[in-house]
Amino acid sequence: MRRQAIKLQVFYPHTPERVWRVITDRRALADWLMDNDFEPRLGHKFWFRGHTLPGLDGAIQCQVIALDMPKRLSYTWQDSLMSQPTVVTWTLTPVAGGTRLQLEHQGCKPEPNSFDELMRLPGRQASRAWYQSPSSNANIRTLEPITSGTQPFSYRKSDTDSSCDFYLEENWNYKLRHRLLTVLNSMAAEQD
Repeated sequence: MRRQAIKLQVFYPHTPERVWRVITDRRALADWLMDNDFEPRLGHKFWFRGHTLPGLDGAIQCQVIALDMPKRLSYTWQDSLMSQPTVVTWTLTPVAGGTRLQLEHQGCKPEPNSFDELMRLPGRQASRAWYQSPSSNANIRTLEPITSGTQPFSYRKSDTDSSCDFYLEENWNYKLRHRLLTVLNSMAAEQD
């Protein structure tokens, strides 16, 4: 069964105000997440633009749907991999020595024929491989099955059901634990 939400919590040895700034300031967001035209204003429609996978549209359409400065922020998230908008919610909690930031990304349901199809490409399966198609231009490679003498890879529908969740969770995890922390530490160093 597919998980309905990605939930991550990270502790930062920084004040809630500084953490809030990094998730709501357009320039800071661009430093750790993606280019954007975000404004912390209820109802504001904005976009993120990134280049994560070749051939996929990196535009993410969003709208601020909840704002409680500096404690909570929610916005919709509609990218080319999703059949319906998802919701990203940030919750900041002051704790001893810093801030606990919680991310909840709800509603990951990949659009059939986009991410599912991408994850089903023959190159993803052990029984398939790249080969030079004799009928194609020498500079163009196509995906074709190589079936002789190979054992097919066991495929389960749940493999792609969770691929979107896995991709998003790993991407968020990296951004929160590494990139956002780097921006926070740079801000602190500039102010010291």
